Amino acid sequence: MGDPEREVMPLRGWRRRRLHTVRSLATAAGTATRTIVELEGGSRSPRVGTIRAISAALEVPPEQVVEFRRAMGLPVDEEAPR
Repeated sequence: MGDPEREVMPLRGWRRRRLHTVRSLATAAGTATRTIVELEGGSRSPRVGTIRAISAALEVPPEQVVEFRRAMGLPVDEEAPR
């Protein structure tokens, strides 16, 4: 089995691995701190544009964007690298 935090709270795991605080990630992604908190807590559904901005701010490697999007509950679209 993998890292339970990564499986249950993928955004929080990525954020912590990249040494971001909630506030610094929100600033880097151009979104509200509350958005990050709600996404991490599961009380908000991710929007495609928000996840694109967050994955860019977290510098998710292109080969891992598909995995990141799936973990966030988003379908993989044609724009996602394979």
